[in-house]
Amino acid sequence: MNKINYKKSLVALAACRHESFYPGGLNAYVPDGTTICREDEEEIMEDEEEIIIGGANFQAMSFTDGDFSMKYRIYVPVSNSKCLNPLPVLLFFHGAGERGDDNCSQLFYAGLNYIFAEGSPPLDAIILAPQCPKNYKWVDVHSWADCQYSTNEIEESKPLSSVLKVLKYITDNYNVDENRIYLIGMSMGGYATWDLLVRHGDFIAAAIPICGGCDVSKAELIKDIPIYTFHGTADAVVPANGTANMVSELKRLGSKNVVYVEYDGSGHDIWDRAMKTQGLMQWLFRQSLSNRC
Repeated sequence: MNKINYKKSLVALAACRHESFYPGGLNAYVPDGTTICREDEEEIMEDEEEIIIGGANFQAMSFTDGDFSMKYRIYVPVSNSKCLNPLPVLLFFHGAGERGDDNCSQLFYAGLNYIFAEGSPPLDAIILAPQCPKNYKWVDVHSWADCQYSTNEIEESKPLSSVLKVLKYITDNYNVDENRIYLIGMSMGGYATWDLLVRHGDFIAAAIPICGGCDVSKAELIKDIPIYTFHGTADAVVPANGTANMVSELKRLGSKNVVYVEYDGSGHDIWDRAMKTQGLMQWLFRQSLSNRC
């Protein structure tokens, strides 16, 4: 594996972006000293090097920072290599059950199969699907039942900061529309989505957190961000009151950009139902930082 020759660059922020929870925004995540490359052939099965979902070809990639390693998959439309119109980027965060290093589980359990429906044309966006390593969490809460936590007390996790370094690499090396960076996450990935919204809402155009936990005390930071969120009222894994309280606080602060779908009597496993919501992807890809004021 060859270490990338990475050059620092400044990313121009849209005029309407609010101050970042972390000063410097995405520029604070320049991946100097890290290795970003395609996976070694011996690390993956030959038929798993490329995974095709609904016509989209996901390449197997690896990120290494010292003794920390994280696998991820990336889909880049052919059009991007031709330097045509800049493309949006979608970060897709899986749940706790898909952790590991097989670099496959995060693609198949839920979510992406609805974004890339069989027989439909490939989505005109770059898709980043990281796999959280075993024994790590996207957000280091003590228990998944801690549906409300403090980002002041819990630092950004190593896997999430690593995802941002990969994202920084993507924005500097592909033809990206930096006004259109999106998040989708379910369960543990729902935690990741809310966490990134709070810490890095300055460069996130919109998000879809599904049955995750959040820091309600930071609602003021994200009240202007379009959010479409889902939870089941009978969720015994990640109780719904975290999402419900966040939505209530956002609306109290005057947000007109939050949509909350609450499934009465449903438990934790609602992501398939949520991802089938008619018009959900169209809603997501309509959002842009250029429209935020």
